[in-house]
Amino acid sequence: MPTDIDTLLKRDKRREASRVKREAAYDPATGAGSPVVRVPYVIPGHLPGAGTTIRVPEAMLSDSGLRSVGSQVELDMIRFRYDFEYWAWKCVRIRDKESGRRIPFRLNAPQRRFLAMLEADRKARRPIRVVMLKARQWGGSTLVQMYFAYIQMVLKRNWHSIICSHVRDTSATIRNMYRRMLNEYPPEYAGEGKAPKFRGVEGSRSKSEITGRGCTIDIGSSMAPDSLRGNDFALAHLSEVAFWTAGNNLCPDDFIRTISGSVPLTADTAIIMESTANGVGNYFHKMWLSAEEGRSSYRTIFVPWHEIDLYRLVLNGKERRELASDLTPMERALVEGGLTLSQIAWRRKKRGEYLTDSQMAAEFPATPEEAFVNTGSAVFDSADVEELRLGCLEAPLRGSLRGDALTGRRAMEGLRFESDAKGPLEVWAEPDADAGDDRYVVAVDIGGRSASADWSVISVMDRCGPSGRAETVAQWRSHADHDIVCWQAAAIARWYGWALLVIESNSLESGGVAAVSDASFYILGELRREYPNLYVRRRTETLRGGMETRPGFHTNRRTKTAALSALISALRERTYIERSHEAVNEMLTYEVIAGALTRRVPAITTICS
Repeated sequence: MPTDIDTLLKRDKRREASRVKREAAYDPATGAGSPVVRVPYVIPGHLPGAGTTIRVPEAMLSDSGLRSVGSQVELDMIRFRYDFEYWAWKCVRIRDKESGRRIPFRLNAPQRRFLAMLEADRKARRPIRVVMLKARQWGGSTLVQMYFAYIQMVLKRNWHSIICSHVRDTSATIRNMYRRMLNEYPPEYAGEGKAPKFRGVEGSRSKSEITGRGCTIDIGSSMAPDSLRGNDFALAHLSEVAFWTAGNNLCPDDFIRTISGSVPLTADTAIIMESTANGVGNYFHKMWLSAEEGRSSYRTIFVPWHEIDLYRLVLNGKERRELASDLTPMERALVEGGLTLSQIAWRRKKRGEYLTDSQMAAEFPATPEEAFVNTGSAVFDSADVEELRLGCLEAPLRGSLRGDALTGRRAMEGLRFESDAKGPLEVWAEPDADAGDDRYVVAVDIGGRSASADWSVISVMDRCGPSGRAETVAQWRSHADHDIVCWQAAAIARWYGWALLVIESNSLESGGVAAVSDASFYILGELRREYPNLYVRRRTETLRGGMETRPGFHTNRRTKTAALSALISALRERTYIERSHEAVNEMLTYEVIAGALTRRVPAITTICS
């Protein structure tokens, strides 16, 4: 009877065989294995390979030039217009990472996945907009630059591009990739019968023109944005955006907005923003999150380390069996997730070069979250946060809690829950009518009113959940006026059995305009009169020897440190259950830079403290 090890080894052998077969089946010459939808085409009888059936993009069959094609070069030139993979294989040579030789550009598996995204947008006549989180050694930047070259060399004339990185030298290095491609370009495929070249543009040290195409390639850096003003670009390759810093009084978002403004929102245009991760909270990270959440016109692409073919070790039968019998729980989970033993062997050996798992994950991430959180000085251990994420789930109820008014006492009267798939209130567990005093706590983190501001968040925690641990049971997220946020929180707290209501008061106590500040104090005062279980804090000793109290939790250096320490401990000790993916994501965006926290304390930290 086969052992568990025997079963694992047989499955691993099938996986390896499937991978090898899949890679061997890909052939850009015949169109086999392409990620692009293709149809059969029979090579005409007077051409080399006559009668052979290849697979080409369907649109090619409608090209009128096919009826009079007289040579292989003529057929290739027609096919180039529809088939990037074939053009890349015939016209582009790249450096092989293992041998160092110059070889035809045959796309690897991650590049093919990325190309499918690019071609889907281009063929649908959609502007291409992508945020690419880079990993090592899969050739993402190479594909971007060669795809731009394809558009300029084959599809469009007078179609200008920009390469911009954090420093000018990096931009120049990327352009040199393009220059080397032109130097090796087959002359028979050049429109003028000779290989295209770069030539300088009079009056510019940064701009080059492709002979015979009228297309220019400009380079720049985020530190010198003024040199790029007034240009007309159709293609923008923005590199290592996470490392861009302010220059000439322009922040990265201002600079990128300047470049984006010069790229029209039309077909065959592209803005591809790529970078390795550099912590969280910066412009690139925000752009990634915005695209992931569908709040921008950009799409995202990330390649985990285990998709990259280089990251595997060849094992003999004995080594495979020894590894299979010695897997750690984490390694076994990776195998169950689809990885092969050769990949596990590579990971184990590579891990020996780093002190911690976090350092390894920073260089070879398996998820975007790993890439971002392990490249900065994270406040919360990423392993603890991901363990917390296991408790997250879709809320069975979503909608709005309505009272008889938006503000004031009547906001807490006539409460009714109205279902709405896009409502601001998610409910994982409805109020327990038999809950005792102080079972629920409602914490409020007040954000901004505009859509671009921080969210206002109301979190509800059951301090004695069914599991015996504290558990998030509801969360409200929205942008609204401060008084509406506060009264909504009071309504939710009333719904949860007059729960203890804890409002972070910083936003209400620090209004820069006197009228705003006075109104904020008025909101807290009204709440204190109308809601009997509002958290108040001691503030100063009065002249009569008593202690003055103020409503609200005030976040300062002392209280923030205490709150974060409590939350770090709660994550480590697994003393509470989180249901909201947004709350977990927020924890991943906390960093310490130069001793200061870069993000606000989430509402949940108030509860934990």
